[in-house]
Amino acid sequence: MKALNLSKNFFLLMAILPALFLGFLVFKYSVNVPVWDQWDKLGGSLEKIQQGQLSFQHLVSQHNESRPFFPRILFLALAYLTGWNVKSEILMIFLLACLISLSTFLLSRKTIPSGRNLLIFLTLLFNLLIFSPVQWENWLWGVQFIVFVPILCLIANILIAFEKFDIRVKVISQILLCTLSMYSYANGMVCWILSPIALLLSGSWSQLRQQKWLIGLWGLSFTANFWLYFRDYVKPGYHPSMKDAFVHPFTAITYFLSFLGSPLSTGSNLFQAFPGENAAISASVGAVLMILFVLQVVYLAVFFQRGLLQRLGGWLLIQSYVLISASITTLGRVGFGVDQSLSSRYTTFSVYLAVGLIGAIAIILQDMQARKPFAQFTWANDWNQREISQIIAASLTTGLIALHLLTAYSSYRTMQTVYRDRLYAKTCLTFVRSLPDDCIRQSLYPVALVVQERAEIADQMNFFQPRLAKNRRIRQADPGRYNDPTNFGFFDAVVRNGDVFTASGWAIFPNEKRVADSILLTFQRGERSLLFDIAPVKNSRQDVADLLQDDRYTNSGWTVTFPAGRLPQRDKVLVLEAWAYNSENGEAFKLATTHTVDPTASQTASK
Repeated sequence: MKALNLSKNFFLLMAILPALFLGFLVFKYSVNVPVWDQWDKLGGSLEKIQQGQLSFQHLVSQHNESRPFFPRILFLALAYLTGWNVKSEILMIFLLACLISLSTFLLSRKTIPSGRNLLIFLTLLFNLLIFSPVQWENWLWGVQFIVFVPILCLIANILIAFEKFDIRVKVISQILLCTLSMYSYANGMVCWILSPIALLLSGSWSQLRQQKWLIGLWGLSFTANFWLYFRDYVKPGYHPSMKDAFVHPFTAITYFLSFLGSPLSTGSNLFQAFPGENAAISASVGAVLMILFVLQVVYLAVFFQRGLLQRLGGWLLIQSYVLISASITTLGRVGFGVDQSLSSRYTTFSVYLAVGLIGAIAIILQDMQARKPFAQFTWANDWNQREISQIIAASLTTGLIALHLLTAYSSYRTMQTVYRDRLYAKTCLTFVRSLPDDCIRQSLYPVALVVQERAEIADQMNFFQPRLAKNRRIRQADPGRYNDPTNFGFFDAVVRNGDVFTASGWAIFPNEKRVADSILLTFQRGERSLLFDIAPVKNSRQDVADLLQDDRYTNSGWTVTFPAGRLPQRDKVLVLEAWAYNSENGEAFKLATTHTVDPTASQTASK
């Protein structure tokens, strides 16, 4: 009995292992720095608060195609509770994914009558997709909380529809969830289309006919929500025309299929063996998924039974959510080019086509064993129906896991790269008052002035840790707390080419056994060190890893190019320094070696 319990716990652990692994990656590679749209969604709200102009109209205002009313409220609440710690937003994303996982488990338990082991195995497959690193952009970007809301609302509505609740509870709950979905992200309005179908599939029509006022309430809520949403709606000017999809139908079809297949093909090292063909390969995977979708619909049509429809209905609605989302995205984005369909942001939508297929195929394979649809074929005499089902299940599962592992590994490497970029962005934010605009535009937001103004507001609210630097002066951290206060790296060289300098070196935190977050470049002015540029630390330096006998220092190199005009032109002799910077606590450690340069000449010297 004890051995049996251990076996059950082992399989349960395996089922939640994808969530644990993804949670580890998010904890390790998330950085507390707002980037890009966060300066619009929350930064804009903070600006309105300071001006005393925060209103319902602002909270419901349009951002791209969406009206993220509820996320704005959540982001503001979290900002005040945590000091705008972006990691709190990322934690909410992870918790939403856990709720989605729980919802798929509940739906499978309700629709797939089988033993505990099969449910755990299906949960493992669901979780491989739900917590896939292929969604790296959404996992590491707090503002992307919004893209997880619609699918959770839809699955919740499906579960509510099939519960034995009073019809009034069902309708009102679904109205509230549809509203939440719609005013979180644009494609959340699909929830209004699919949720009533779930009610009809659950057999609630007779109850609705007896209480027709609920139908009127639904219609009124639908109309009010869409009227408010599209009132004063403006199509983003930089988006391509929807006519492109009709002018170039083959391109549109490729985009659509590539969108569907991207969660199981994007970025795989195997697929990189075919340069320039990523979208075509992703479209091929999408085509296979579409074939499976059509086959399940054909099976349902040929062997139609109301009970089978009710069991399959929820999974078909999940797949329909993906197909509708893919169609809308294709119409609105195909003008950007097919490769745009591979965006990691879209995989949080498209991954649920495979999730829905897993649930539906499990039901169909069970139904096949009972119905024996292949009994009339001679070739089927050699196998019983159970063996045929097992062969189909094993083949599909093997393909799914193989594709997932390929894309997950590549996405894991991408998360490491994004982590380094975000550390650089955090350093740029800390010194936003002192840096040239290009650092801000490259890492934080395309309009430097927006970041500078909104960062000032947030800093006045004591939101940032560390606080924004008041000036360009760098103060060295106390090296006495470290075992080896001298070996934080080297400022290797400065090379001048015309009016441009290129500086390079390597930097580490030896006591923490990791590479430095970023590099601060300064010039000496008396006893002061004044900042003039920042460099990311991410270049390969295998020589450093070999010298220090630690592979964790492989990417400890840094290089930065800056114009001579960025240095004071009145000084013919300037001493340049480089500092290893810890963006989390604001500590800076001077690297070995300084370089003397003449901004007006073409020679450099070292000491």
